[in-house]
Amino acid sequence: MVKQLIVFLIIIALAVAVMVYYHENTESPFDGEAFFGPKERPAEPSPSPQNKRP
Repeated sequence: MVKQLIVFLIIIALAVAVMVYYHENTESPFDGEAFFGPKERPAEPSPSPQNKRP
């Protein structure tokens, strides 16, 4: 009985490890442009300061 439990827990641990490895090494579909549309680039900072004080 105990040997069967150990084998079962090892199989579950391996399955979880494989799923975590797959999750970490694949891109999220929610980051793709097909899901949210084209990504907007942030505005370029202007060369002169915007808050000029006399």
